[in-house]
Amino acid sequence: MNTLQDNTQRLLSAALASDFGFQRLGYLCDRIGNRLSGSKGLEKAVSWAESEMRRDGLENVRAEPVLVPKWVRGKESAMLLAPEKRALAMLGLGGG
Repeated sequence: MNTLQDNTQRLLSAALASDFGFQRLGYLCDRIGNRLSGSKGLEKAVSWAESEMRRDGLENVRAEPVLVPKWVRGKESAMLLAPEKRALAMLGLGGG
């Protein structure tokens, strides 16, 4: 095997020998919650990940600034006009 394959195998073996990664993922999902682009949840997740990496002893940890699309729900409505006029239940999903 070459060095890249050796390193990959060592990393995979270490990941499979411990539930550390699953514990971290569980915390992220259960405690931080959803992380929609541009949301407070995403900001919280990035901050948490930065602090965890520093706590683990990693050097040069930083969050790179990025521009992500952010959708803010507006007021949406739908109306049936014929054969009778009445409001319809609807949900606008954005991305349009």
